[in-house]
Amino acid sequence: MEDSNSPVIREMRLEDCEEVVALEQSLEATSWGLDLFRGEFGMDPSQRSWIVAEVGGVIAGFAGISHVVGEANILNIGVAKQHQRQGLGSVLVTRLLDIASSGGCEKLWLEVETTNLSAISLYEKFGFEPANIRNNYYGKGRDAQVMSCNPA
Repeated sequence: MEDSNSPVIREMRLEDCEEVVALEQSLEATSWGLDLFRGEFGMDPSQRSWIVAEVGGVIAGFAGISHVVGEANILNIGVAKQHQRQGLGSVLVTRLLDIASSGGCEKLWLEVETTNLSAISLYEKFGFEPANIRNNYYGKGRDAQVMSCNPA
């Protein structure tokens, strides 16, 4: 019998958008909002992949990646506060690396707020290295650390 606390990773569906936005807003981070998430479902599915992690039938995390011509970019990733520091972020990043690798991507990029040290530490665990800084990327005084890795 499957443990109800074990995460189930599946493709995100359009009807998940409202629950994902509510989770994202609870994280007090820069929010994509409902229109942007719904808009992702109008993009070329061969160039976008979105996943969710369900725990006990509730979305506890989400992640998205774009992939084009040998490169990929993590678009957004979030884990509900009550599920942080329990390995769910690692599960999501692992799945994104698998998607990038199976899609033939040789380089994976992401941006993370320079003050988000726990996320930076997570990405470093997977071999991401600093590439550069994008000043004011998340708003005035909120810089982004650009990081990259080879997913294969």
